Amino acid sequence: IADNQPPRIRLFMDDTTFTDGGQTGPSPLLLAHLTDDNGINISQTGIGHELKAVLDDSVEIVLNDYFTALAGTCQRGEVRYPLQNLTPGKHRLTLTAWDTHNNAADAALDFTVVAEGFRIWNLGNYPNPVGAATSFRFGHNRPGEDLAVEIKIYAGNGQLVDALSQNIAASPPQVDGIRWEAANKLPAGIYFYQITVRCMAATATEARKMVVFR
Repeated sequence: IADNQPPRIRLFMDDTTFTDGGQTGPSPLLLAHLTDDNGINISQTGIGHELKAVLDDSVEIVLNDYFTALAGTCQRGEVRYPLQNLTPGKHRLTLTAWDTHNNAADAALDFTVVAEGFRIWNLGNYPNPVGAATSFRFGHNRPGEDLAVEIKIYAGNGQLVDALSQNIAASPPQVDGIRWEAANKLPAGIYFYQITVRCMAATATEARKMVVFR
């Protein structure tokens, strides 16, 4: 059967919650999800047909040995490749994949590496505006370590109105689902929340605004 459709590629850093242009630490994990009706070519017998990534238009990485097909199918699989010691700042990674019918596809991902030291980023809550409840999320550069998270909620005049805390063992790089269910006890208006995350002897703090409505 003729096949003129190239593989489909989705790229992430660290985990599948990562969005294009997001932040990561100096040694992120590249995740690539690949799909093709007739399978991904990883044979290394076709010159120039390697499963390959290019970092910042200069560093080529052959990924054939890092591809794993999902159990029970040749049509889907993933690449997991640990990048190491990237310099702080903006980077772009482009991945090229071929299928078994010699169709090629490219996908690109932009990301920013933050300097060493404990950092949190991509802090937010959903939904916002908030009705009865919301969930907080953030990324950080100490995946696998235990975290102690404290969130304080302040009214627009600076008065502390609520607080919650949660311990996260062996934390993933993107933390989600810290749920706050006390919004229905507060008047509608603008509020601020401050999140403090402790990791070993390091601490990081960020703050954001949210709206409570009725």
